[in-house]
Amino acid sequence: MKTIDTLLTGFEGEAAVFFAGMPAPRGAYVNVETGRIIRVDEESVLPASFDGRVAAYVPSPPTWNDIRHAYGADEN
Repeated sequence: MKTIDTLLTGFEGEAAVFFAGMPAPRGAYVNVETGRIIRVDEESVLPASFDGRVAAYVPSPPTWNDIRHAYGADEN
């Protein structure tokens, strides 16, 4: 069973930071500088910012649908 901390970060332990071009597991990520949300449906690389800056992403807090799915509430 997942803990609330794992649901909030998406990872066990400390919160992760991902940079553009790095492979990231399935989930939603927030660009630290712009607040733009990127959803990755399968492991993929995160997009570059194309403005000369390094794009950094952190896992986005889960939506209610993510939480329901994690606890099997939508399986009938």
